Amino acid sequence: MEYAPEYTRREKITRISMHVLVGTAGYASVQYGLFPFIQALAEQPYCYDYWGMNGAQTVWLIILCGIPLLFALFLFIFLFPMGIRSWRDKQFPPRGMKVYRPTRIQYGLLGRIRTWVAMIVPVVVLVTALWGGLQVQEMDFEKADVATTEELAACPMVK
Repeated sequence: MEYAPEYTRREKITRISMHVLVGTAGYASVQYGLFPFIQALAEQPYCYDYWGMNGAQTVWLIILCGIPLLFALFLFIFLFPMGIRSWRDKQFPPRGMKVYRPTRIQYGLLGRIRTWVAMIVPVVVLVTALWGGLQVQEMDFEKADVATTEELAACPMVK
């Protein structure tokens, strides 16, 4: 049995610390930046107008298209190249890739299946994001534009 090279203890600690740091920053930016923005748009969609779309359309576009598109971009950056290298090397994990724990190198059908999964998952997420964008285009947002004078006066941007 052939095993992929492992990270040293120091490399593991460094990489995991960096992942925790980046993950914490990403979590904080989503929790305290994106979610309050989406909540404000959802509560008063008539107060906002972005790129010629009202707030309701913007909320649905962010949820059904934007978030899956960002996830697809993340997968294309990190997972797809690994799949291409595995396909070229005809093994999984690809040559020269270090792993965190003892991992047998897989050849043959099982290695090909893992390679295909690494290449297909980003494409499926991208297609889902495109499908979400098409769903938003088909929605009717005319009712979201109707607001009373009192509602418009309560808009934070109008004051």
